[in-house]
Amino acid sequence: MSFTGHKNRVLSTHEVLRPEERERLGHYLEGRLELAKARGLWRERRDAVFCLLLLTTGIRVGAACALQIGDVRVGRGQREVRVRRAKGGRPRIVQLPVPMKVVLDEYVALLPRDPEGALFPGTVRSPTPMTRSTGWRRWKKALKAVGLDMKGRGCHAARHGLGLALWKKKGD
Repeated sequence: MSFTGHKNRVLSTHEVLRPEERERLGHYLEGRLELAKARGLWRERRDAVFCLLLLTTGIRVGAACALQIGDVRVGRGQREVRVRRAKGGRPRIVQLPVPMKVVLDEYVALLPRDPEGALFPGTVRSPTPMTRSTGWRRWKKALKAVGLDMKGRGCHAARHGLGLALWKKKGD
């Protein structure tokens, strides 16, 4: 099975998370997040929030790893993330779905109040951001847990899946 993507490029099944796969992965990640919150497991909570952000927004893994606490705007009437390191070098604003706003709001409350601190730090005490390869491994671990890990299916599959869903919904 394949999908026609941007500029009529054919995407293989491995490159796209279909709607039912996105839903299954989302349920798994939400469950992992609740379990991590209940048990007070910081790293597992960070990983679940990170993967949910990739799944719901289509942000590239490198851009997500580079996010700072100050890039998240989830206050009254706001629900967006400022991506400083977007492809092409230009910053972009990414709108958050309402459930992701709530998740990020709770997660940011756990972090130090430093707006320049990493949103996804490498460790609980580290000011340095999670590496791109660590983010990729966390994503692959989540895919494997729900039986969606295939050769060639990486973080970009979430981006393609979200893009395909928006294209089908809006035709643009």
